[in-house]
Formats: sequence, structure tokens, C-alpha cells
Amino acid sequence: MKSKAAETTNFETPFSNLAQEFDQDVGDIAHLEHINLEVTDIEGGINVVWFNIGRQQFHIAKGPKTQQLPNGGAIMLVLPNVMQIAAQLEAVSLVLGDISISHMSPTMLEVTDPFGNHYIVKESVDGFPWKAGIANILLPCFKGTSAQIANFYESCLGAIVQMPGSTRAEINLGAGTKLTFVEDASLGEVTDEGVRALASGWHMALYNSRFSHAFRMLETQAKTTGNNHPYKDKFMEIREGSPNHGQLIYSIAHEIRSMHHPQCFKDIYNR
Repeated sequence: MKSKAAETTNFETPFSNLAQEFDQDVGDIAHLEHINLEVTDIEGGINVVWFNIGRQQFHIAKGPKTQQLPNGGAIMLVLPNVMQIAAQLEAVSLVLGDISISHMSPTMLEVTDPFGNHYIVKESVDGFPWKAGIANILLPCFKGTSAQIANFYESCLGAIVQMPGSTRAEINLGAGTKLTFVEDASLGEVTDEGVRALASGWHMALYNSRFSHAFRMLETQAKTTGNNHPYKDKFMEIREGSPNHGQLIYSIAHEIRSMHHPQCFKDIYNR
């Protein structure tokens, strides 16, 4: 005899199709907390500034040289009222310096900041659940490497990955946020020197719900740095194969944090 709960709840078909069901999964990478970029000068003589964007942040720190995403890279932001954002940027452009603003549509801007970093600003992005935040980090990669990069994030960090085509890898960084690698033949052949030239030192901080697995997989990689388990692990190099012993194919700084990190789900604030 069925209970009233069983009669009123359809446990067999909770979603209209499997694709919709799996859209709700986030994988072991639970959240992109912040992107850290260094610049050579910050107004007011301070060393670091935190800027909130929804549940995420940009950390802008004073450093010996300006850090940039590689040429062709961009950060996609979701913000309400794009036209108001454009007006505010234009109003402060004389203070901030050289800013390029392109109006792609009434709900989309392309912006280049004074340090050469490129942003795509949209009022909404499919699958992004928040009113404001970082929806995507788009990066160029060498020809023939996107599948191996996806394999690294899937096998070492437990990420959900998609390969929409043979030259593009999309990595889930939590609810609605992606890290996207797009192959660019103009980068030439894959060499250690060429790969490292793409990395300027900026980093992203990620929370991983299965930290022991990520830590163990990264421990097998000789070049892992900044290892201070139990809270976080830092590394830059992505290599072919699993567990990441082959040819160097990408270099990007990661700060992988456990869900027990003291700042996990902290109240964020501008600083």
C-alpha cells in the first residue's frame, strides 16, 4: 500500500529528461570564490582591494608587475542593468584611465580595463542562477590540448566537464560558473616555454568538496607548490595523462580549498 507521500510525489521521473537532471549537478568543484589579479599601483597606498560581485569576488593586489589573462582570454560577468554599468564606467574613465567600452547589444558590453584585461558583461547567462557574479572564464589553449585539459579537471579535481565540439572544453566551477578553454591554432606548437608564456601569475580560488581526492592526485605531481593541507593546495601546471605526469599543456595558478577552510561561505564584503 502506497503512502500519501508516495502518491503525491513522483520519485521515478523528477525531471522531464536526463539532461535536465544532470544540469543540477556541480561536481567536486563546488564554488569559484575569487579571481586574484596583481597590478603595479592601487589608489590610496593600500596593498589589496576586494570587490564583491554577487557571491564571488575580485581580489586586486599590488605586485611587481601587472597580471593579465592571455591574449584572447576574457572574464564573463553577469550584472543587472548593463546600460547603467556602461554609464558608470564612462563617468569614471578619466579617473581609472584607459577603458574601452563596446556596446554589443542593450544587454551586453565588452570592456577592456586599463591593465589590458577583457570582460564580457551580460544581464543574464543561460544556467547562471544569480543576479550578479562570474559566469565564465574564457581562455585560449594550444591546438589539440582541450580534451587533455578536460581530462585533468575531471580526473584530478573531480569536475564535471563538457566537450561541445573537438576544440572546446567547458569545466564546471560550481553552480552556473564555467572555465572554458578554446583551442587557438595561432599559439603554435605546444612547448614548455610557450605554455608558461601564457601564465602571468593571476590565480583563481576554488572550493572542492572532495579535497582528499584532489590533494592525493596533485601530490603525485612533482611540481605542486604551496601545499598546506588540510585547508588548501596550490598548483600551476596541467600535464597530459592521469595523474598528470606527461607533457606540460597549460599553466594557470589554482588555489584549491577544502570545504573546512576557515573562509568557506564567509560573509563577503568590499575591502
